[in-house]
Parts: sequence; C-alpha cells; structure tokens
Amino acid sequence: MQTLITEPTVKSCHNIFIANRLRCDRSLWNEFGDIPWFDVTFAGGHPLFSTLSPMYPHGDLPVPFTKRSLTATSLEAVWQGLKVFEHEGALIDAKSLSKFGDKNIKRSSSRKRGKILGHQQGIYAERQLLSLIEARAFIYAPLYRWQLKHKCQEAIDVLREALSVTDIVLLEAGIDSDIHDVFTPMTHSALLRLYILGQYPECGLKHPWRPFTAAEHNADMIQRKKEQRKRCKLQKHLHSQVYS
Repeated sequence: MQTLITEPTVKSCHNIFIANRLRCDRSLWNEFGDIPWFDVTFAGGHPLFSTLSPMYPHGDLPVPFTKRSLTATSLEAVWQGLKVFEHEGALIDAKSLSKFGDKNIKRSSSRKRGKILGHQQGIYAERQLLSLIEARAFIYAPLYRWQLKHKCQEAIDVLREALSVTDIVLLEAGIDSDIHDVFTPMTHSALLRLYILGQYPECGLKHPWRPFTAAEHNADMIQRKKEQRKRCKLQKHLHSQVYS
C-alpha cells in the first residue's frame, strides 16, 4: 500500500527500527548492535521522549469531530473515550477525556461492556460509528500529527539529528506493524517514524485507509521476521569479527 507524503521528505541513508521496550539489552544488542535506542513510551519516563507518547498529558488536544472548545488531556484519552461498546453505549464526558498515562485508561471488551462496536464521531451519537481502520485514519493519525507538530518539536529535532548520523531504534510498548494492519494493535512509533522521515500518511475524512487483508497481514509478519533474522545474523557476524 502506498504511503502518501504530506511533508517534505527527510533525506537520510539511515533506518528507524521499532522494538518492544520490554526486550532485554542483550536481545536488542544482538539484533541492532550499538546504535542508539530511544524509549518513546510514557512508561519510559524520559522527560523529553515520553512527550511523544499518546498517553502524555499535553492537554489542550482538540477532540476530532467537535468544536475546538472541546479538548482532551491526551490522545489516548480521546482514543479510549470515543469507543462505543455493545452494552455500555458512548462514554463521552470530562472524566474520560481528562485521563492520561498508562493506568486505568484502557477501555477493553469485557462481559459487562460487551464487544467494541466502533468509535464515535466526537460527541455526536447519532452519527455512524467508525470502523477500526476509519478510526485510525480519521481520529488517531490526525490527532497524533497535531500532537507531534504542536507539542513535540524538540524531541523530533533530537531524533532527526541522531538519524542524520546513524540508524536508531524506537522502543515501544508493542511490536512493529503496518499502520493499515487491523489484525495487530497500531503502535504510535509506526506513525512517529513516518513523521520523522517526512512521510506521514494522508489522513482525515478525505483520506480513508484500506485495511490489510488476512493474507496481507500474514505476508507482512513473515517478511518482518525474515528481516529480523537477517539483522541478527549480520550482527552475529560483526560481533564475531570484533571479538575474534
């Protein structure tokens, strides 16, 4: 699937990788070697790079599909707050939109709530619910781009400076996956990588995304595992040369 460019492309001969932050240092070193790692999660606690997390309490984030006067504390609060459940209905109120961090913010399917029916378009319950891929394209991606542009410029500048010298790794809470893959949770670092490179995807109501099919999901996962094995093999070869 083609990624459309919305900003000038950042020319770089280096790569941005994404890895789970719970992996041990040895595991990361075996795959990536000595290139720098940046934990861009809220849980990481770094005073600069944690601002890139959708859970960071920047405040004043505009809630999509509503008037500018309605804002939320964090992107994650918007994403979780606009979910609509089978037995619960919409929960669009000041409490849900004021949450942040990684504690007690997730709203997942349960026996009490029932399954997730979709995401609501702002405070307008009468509007058609958004599917997962529509919610990513119309809510998550536009709001995260707004956050990066208005709240995270210093962190972006540091990462771009590092990328001008070497490959870098972004440490995430999940695993690297395509933003169109609805079979895996979308990690914010996938969008962050595209933003740093000036390749952020077109998003918003005029730019719907096509979700991956099951076959595309399986093929993408297989290819990613092949690339990971290739990187590990290369690092093993390099390490053997250094210590031989």
